[in-house]
Amino acid sequence: MRIVAKTHRKLKRKKKWNSEEITSKAEEYKKELEKTLRTREESRNIEEDITRAAEKITSQKKKDKNNEWFDAECEELIRKNKEARLKSKRTKLESNRVNYTESRKLTTKILRRKKSE
Repeated sequence: MRIVAKTHRKLKRKKKWNSEEITSKAEEYKKELEKTLRTREESRNIEEDITRAAEKITSQKKKDKNNEWFDAECEELIRKNKEARLKSKRTKLESNRVNYTESRKLTTKILRRKKSE
């Protein structure tokens, strides 16, 4: 029997800065960056300096969530699909595997259609 362990690591996300704010405060940003770079002339990590200057001057962009398409019908489909998968795993019957396959296809089809609307 082969056991496979999955590890889920949360990747460090790159910060996205509000570029409109940087352009409107360009002079202030330049001064802050020059001041930081002057104090760390021998610094090898320029990206860190740029990030610090941006943190002092601007705010981070807010992530827009677009989940209006996800409703109660989607939740119900996912719940039924999960039940079919668990039943298929538990009993190993061909009919349960076929039911799960059909459930998965239907769920995927409907979720894609709703998301594209």
